[in-house]
Amino acid sequence: RGYNTVINQRQFQLPSSFEWEKDYRYPDEDYSTFRRLEIGSKVFELHHCKGETDDATIVWMPDERYVFTGDFFIWNTPNCGNPQKVQRYPMEWIQAVRKVAEWRPKILFPGHGPPVIGEERVQQALEDTANLLDQVCSSTLTYINEGKDLTFIMNNVKFDKALIERPYLLPKYDDPRFISATLWRRYAGWYTFEVTRLLPVEKKFVGGELAKLLGSPLVLSKRALELCQTNEPSSLAVALELAEYSMAAIGQCQLTTVEKNEIHRIRATVLRKKQMSETCLMARSIYKASAIDSEKAIKQPHDESKI
Repeated sequence: RGYNTVINQRQFQLPSSFEWEKDYRYPDEDYSTFRRLEIGSKVFELHHCKGETDDATIVWMPDERYVFTGDFFIWNTPNCGNPQKVQRYPMEWIQAVRKVAEWRPKILFPGHGPPVIGEERVQQALEDTANLLDQVCSSTLTYINEGKDLTFIMNNVKFDKALIERPYLLPKYDDPRFISATLWRRYAGWYTFEVTRLLPVEKKFVGGELAKLLGSPLVLSKRALELCQTNEPSSLAVALELAEYSMAAIGQCQLTTVEKNEIHRIRATVLRKKQMSETCLMARSIYKASAIDSEKAIKQPHDESKI
């Protein structure tokens, strides 16, 4: 509950008074794989599928050929790589979407957004969704089996970019690269094949050593700002690394309030640019929340007692 409160406050910039729900209405009946309900003259089939959660349900009305997919279709790249949530199931997601396609629905009612109307349109939406996930999963698992590290995989995962240009698969909420990460977590554990991440040292110690070599963490920050201004995606990512080490070194060095402010200002600048460079809400909100942290940390120069 506490974790859900924290990540939702940061992801959606909710007020500090926000708290995650603690009371839930649990179902009176449950089912394992399939349940058929007759309500009046209508038939509803409940199909258990794994996707965003391990207990998702797809509802099918066979007489009308209406399908209620829940979050298996949301007018965005499938949300199965969310970096702050529990394990999700991209492989089973593919199976579920293809299973629905076999029913030939006339109308698809998604978890978010307007319905998709017409058998042909529904089929295309489902097939494209399954194909995108299939390509991301296949590429990721191939790289895993080749012994590539997670950073390499996330930067090199292969899929047809035309798919994420479809209006119903735009990466505005989740990101295909995050799907690679969730597959890694499920099949390869948490060690990313980057040896410094096995038993990681706190960033402040590395930042402090870099600051000693360079004379000041501000040197790192200023280089981060230079890289940030090149508008190259890889340079922006490196800029963020340098800005993070510089900020982490603040407690390891003797700095004035003005110098500390400049480190936080540059970090916030890099993060804001990183925020604007991404399309998906997950990435943008995480960068934004971190930028706000640095913006709030900037003090008035005379207020040394608060540093």
